[in-house]
Amino acid sequence: MQEEIKTRGWEMQRVCYTEFVYVEYNDCNGFTYEDPEYGLGFGTECRKVGKWEPVERCHDELVYVQEPWYPGPGEGGGNGGGNGGNGGNGGYVPIPPEGGTQPMTAPNARKIFSGDLTEEQWKKLENMLKKIINDCMGEGLYKELSKIFNSNNKISFNFSDKEKGAKYSPINNVITFNPNMESGTLLHEMMHAYQYKQKNYVDIWRNQTINSEIESHYTQYLYYCRDTVSYNESDWIKGKIRGDKRMLSTEKLEYYIDKKGNFYGDSINFEIYWDYTLLNCFKTYPGYENYKYTPYEDRMVNFNNLRKITENCI
Repeated sequence: MQEEIKTRGWEMQRVCYTEFVYVEYNDCNGFTYEDPEYGLGFGTECRKVGKWEPVERCHDELVYVQEPWYPGPGEGGGNGGGNGGNGGNGGYVPIPPEGGTQPMTAPNARKIFSGDLTEEQWKKLENMLKKIINDCMGEGLYKELSKIFNSNNKISFNFSDKEKGAKYSPINNVITFNPNMESGTLLHEMMHAYQYKQKNYVDIWRNQTINSEIESHYTQYLYYCRDTVSYNESDWIKGKIRGDKRMLSTEKLEYYIDKKGNFYGDSINFEIYWDYTLLNCFKTYPGYENYKYTPYEDRMVNFNNLRKITENCI
């Protein structure tokens, strides 16, 4: 009877990592006041505050611990395994589950990204990407990027605590990502990578930075709209709490543009909102002052990429 070396093989393991979640709570203080009619009174004043707290996330993952070895016909087993009992490496390796090969860590992420990441970082990136792919729009974006970035032409990915949020550099084709950011922010930067490749010229990209930011922000917002839990725990809601004009103005686009980037509603009100509110919120946002905007008579041109990645969505 053949014996497998028991310390090797495929097994399901519990894989865990730490993710930082922004937790809000009420910070309340008591105070006294003098009422002209009733005299001394007491009250409580509260304000919303928050802090980042570590949360452990876990999932089951099939791990290939090490190749199991089976003795071949006429070969020794146990400690005496080998050709003719001489201690060689005879025998065979069984086919992995479902007839595949040894699975790599983060197959979806490695398809379009490259980088000097640890295994834990690859897993973190893969988990964010899985959330994106589970959304129809996100899956459409991933498939489009897979056509562009593959083999020796991948997006370089870098986790960095020095980056406050995340950014995409078209010149170097690099996404720099703060580890505390989540999947919606990753989708935003992936959208920038896709936008740039539709232009493929740095000068055109620079002249349409505001255009690209508006489309990426709206794409990110639509992504959160499909998952209420993610929205309530998202980088987006944190921005709204801070009074970020980009988030606040972007959300109102849903009155004019549907989830596939098609126009509906009142065109005159839309143009007024676009020209006098939305653009002003983006152009005056700190850090965006030097970003350029290319005007189009048809403002829906700005959502061509969104329509492309949602072609197969309901």
